[in-house]
Amino acid sequence: MFAHYDCNKYWECVRGGAILELCPPGTMFDAVHGFCNWQDAVDQTCCRTWNCALDNTYYPADDCDKYYRCYNGDPHLEQCPNCLFWNQRYSQCIEPNHVDTSQCIIPDYC
Repeated sequence: MFAHYDCNKYWECVRGGAILELCPPGTMFDAVHGFCNWQDAVDQTCCRTWNCALDNTYYPADDCDKYYRCYNGDPHLEQCPNCLFWNQRYSQCIEPNHVDTSQCIIPDYC
């Protein structure tokens, strides 16, 4: 088993392929021990944590023009229109020249 960049997920190798698995509620993947463990027992410094208990909570995605919006208790991938980029500080899509793109992937089409 291998850690995923989301704390509550991990990769499991099955017959030469990788299967994405989800830890049970209240647990996160513990890369040190190789299983889902209680949240307070897991080092979360190298992975993303999601708290979607409140609707309209936002998280940045890997691509600069995308973000996650929480609703119904889950994160949903959204895309900014017209080559705008997500700005976490303002929780909205804005012009790319006002976004720190060092932490995201700039799409080829913009």
